[in-house]
Amino acid sequence: EVKGQKSIAINRGLCFRNVEGINVSGLKFVNQRYWAMSFEFCSYGHVYDIVFEGLANVPNQDGIDIRVGCNNFLVENICGKTGDDTIALTNFGLPSQSDVDMDVDIHDIIVKNIRSFLTGECDMVRILSRGGGKIYNVQVSNVIDLTRTVLCQSPLRVL
Repeated sequence: EVKGQKSIAINRGLCFRNVEGINVSGLKFVNQRYWAMSFEFCSYGHVYDIVFEGLANVPNQDGIDIRVGCNNFLVENICGKTGDDTIALTNFGLPSQSDVDMDVDIHDIIVKNIRSFLTGECDMVRILSRGGGKIYNVQVSNVIDLTRTVLCQSPLRVL
């Protein structure tokens, strides 16, 4: 616990680990605590038509985190405001307690049609690699800053 809050590992919206063939769409996240969605060691994913309405009142309020060992993802048509990075490709290699012999690289990722609000020192799309894991073959296109406009309107479900 940090300042009375459970760790990110416990308190994520949707967490996918070691999953192939993921299709997530049509969701709206309102004031999520920590990351709304995270993917680790996942492949062949399509994440689309997602809306975020975060107040940026808690730390690490990311939208979508594509993390260690993920490959062959299409992330598109994402809109809204998160309290941290909207889309984060972060690779810190294998956790120190892990002896798993898995590919830790993030690769073959397409991110497009992102309409997001900037919050604090955060990014609409963040790519970060440390600890030995690589990130390569990433395409990013049509990222639009909505910081000075109105919140996205959507009839999507609320999570």
